[in-house]
Amino acid sequence: MTRCAPVVLVVLAYAAAAFYPVRIDLPERNHVQRPGDGSVLFEDPGLLRSDGAPDWVREAMDLHAIEMTLDVKPALIGQAGPARILTLSKDAGERNFTLGQAGTRLIFRLRHPGTNENGIPAFQVDGVFDSTAWRTLQVRVAEGTLHIAVDGQVRLEESLPPDALARWDASYAVGVGNEITGTRPWLGTVRRVQVRVGGRTHDCLADLQAPFWVRRPVHWEGVPFELHFDLRDIVLNLLGFLPFGALLAWRGRTSVLRAALWSGLLSLLLETGQLAFAARNPSLQDWVLNVAGGTLGAWWAHRRLSRRAEV
Repeated sequence: MTRCAPVVLVVLAYAAAAFYPVRIDLPERNHVQRPGDGSVLFEDPGLLRSDGAPDWVREAMDLHAIEMTLDVKPALIGQAGPARILTLSKDAGERNFTLGQAGTRLIFRLRHPGTNENGIPAFQVDGVFDSTAWRTLQVRVAEGTLHIAVDGQVRLEESLPPDALARWDASYAVGVGNEITGTRPWLGTVRRVQVRVGGRTHDCLADLQAPFWVRRPVHWEGVPFELHFDLRDIVLNLLGFLPFGALLAWRGRTSVLRAALWSGLLSLLLETGQLAFAARNPSLQDWVLNVAGGTLGAWWAHRRLSRRAEV
């Protein structure tokens, strides 16, 4: 038991690091309200979403053009996130576009050849939500230009690549009042969400449904099979498992191969367990680095033991 104690302590330390912050993402009822006048009210977190991808997404990708018109009334000036008013996305980390509120600013994330999968760097217009009055928002992407107007006044005009929508994903769903995963709620009232593509206008509010739950106990906001060359993350995941592999070999007299297998099993349990915790993103890359770190640690310990035996 004494021999296993250091290994147990290391495992507990890994668990604490993997699941911090320990905030379980429990299901939450959808609080969206439809008063009957055609508007949608978000007094508490709610979500309207499409059942799959709308037909107009593929057409917008082909034309590299889309126009959106919204009438919105924020409930709060200081909403953060940015809080999602309208989004065409997969989760909090991948999107085609998102129109949101961050304090008094209007934030527009658009995936195009100059951004990452999250539409960052984003466009922003200051002072749009400086009161809780109604605002008419118009966003148009056409002919390599982005136009954003507020209450009929153009507030932003930026050049875009001619193939601005070439990197869009045609499988993403539409969400109003929240992120598709239910993790970026916006509070306020929406009475018009129209999308115009190829000369046809689509009434999004009429086409969307309100799921019973807006937050799920399991959601994956990362891209588990995508490589992220973050040096700090790579070093932490590689070096972090060195002590575990070394302890297995040093205290438990475990072979390098078995240490690698145990490292893989422990890392798999930790990465899978992160699915049940908010703000944690499992990653295949982390798992590979953990296994490599545990293997290196065991190899180093065996080298040290061999040298001791030769003395």
